[in-house]
Amino acid sequence: MKKVKDFLPIDPFTDMPIEPSQLSLLVDREEEIKKLETIIKSAASGFRQNAAILGKDGMGKTSLINYIYGKSKMEKEILPIKMEITQDSTVQDIMNDLMREMLDCMHFGLGSMVLSLLGKDASLKEIKGLLKGFETSKATEISATIFSFVNISKRSEKTFKGAQDFNSLLNYLKGVTEFMPNRIKTIMLLIDEGEYVAKDNSANLLQSMRLLFQTSPFMVIIAGSPVLFDKLASIEPSFGNLFPEQNRIILKLLEIDDIKQLIIKRLDLIKKDLKGTIAPFTDDSLRVILEYSAGNPRYIIRISSLSILKALEAEQITSEHAKKASKEILSTMGRERFQRLESNDQNLLIKIGKMTAPSVTELARELSLDEATISRRLNQLEELGYVRSTRDGRKRIAILEEPVKTFIESIT
Repeated sequence: MKKVKDFLPIDPFTDMPIEPSQLSLLVDREEEIKKLETIIKSAASGFRQNAAILGKDGMGKTSLINYIYGKSKMEKEILPIKMEITQDSTVQDIMNDLMREMLDCMHFGLGSMVLSLLGKDASLKEIKGLLKGFETSKATEISATIFSFVNISKRSEKTFKGAQDFNSLLNYLKGVTEFMPNRIKTIMLLIDEGEYVAKDNSANLLQSMRLLFQTSPFMVIIAGSPVLFDKLASIEPSFGNLFPEQNRIILKLLEIDDIKQLIIKRLDLIKKDLKGTIAPFTDDSLRVILEYSAGNPRYIIRISSLSILKALEAEQITSEHAKKASKEILSTMGRERFQRLESNDQNLLIKIGKMTAPSVTELARELSLDEATISRRLNQLEELGYVRSTRDGRKRIAILEEPVKTFIESIT
């Protein structure tokens, strides 16, 4: 009889964002993709709509951002730009990145590396020489704007000081968009880690970004957690108005049939025999993977990968293999996440794990804290993906998310 290692000489369960060419590996995302394709087509015609992709870690947000980027690059009327926003990003950083991308689109990308070293007169002459099809006075005007644009985009020092400076930068952006190739109707900004825009000290950043996202020809597609807009609204209340409800795409957890399709699609990449089946996985092992992954694609991928390693010498991947892999993967993930927290939040999670579906009132009593404090800390932990809440009548019940639950069970 064949063993698992004979069926699967290579592990197809790699935990990496899916590229546009691998779109067929996505499961249960047909509606989301149709919606995004409509938004892309509208943008190519100059009808811009901001949109958001919302889901917990591991739900495929980055894969969809990659898909949008690849699909938009095929539309000559769209310039898609991936915005690399981090915890330390400033408005100046973001505007500089935008300027560089736009200069590249205008074929000044390579030249912009040396233009600012040539001096003003030489730079203006160089830029004017690259401009084709403009009368002399118009070419002079364009050259002056682009020279200023290049200078700003190459500054390394932090020169941004407030709204007045931002408005100046925004005016440069507006001016240069007029000189971009005529076919460009939309500059599409893609932001993968939306939480970085929702920092506690980012009111100035959000206010500036709001102005940018309301300026033609810019639009934005942002990805983040399900509570992203709650966080944004707490800092800049009007920001959420830029994203109409019908364009907030919420990624659903996968169900058993979806998990089956995900596993079959991955296995068929390398299997020679029994294509279109879950072999060497079993129905029981799939049910275990669903139970422990709670339908999160990232957890499914990682558990499936380790299940194969656990069963290499066996004839099938059984529920026991899947259970051992699930506990090991989730416990490791849970430990890593648990260790990021302050000790008081760790103690709260341990207490939730020891109790059976505790309410806020019960937790407050057990920890000798007031209910408002418990509610506030639960809100923060829920935003970070450590717990989720349900309702029992008027009671708010706290439940640990699976990785943290598995880890806490291993230490208590």
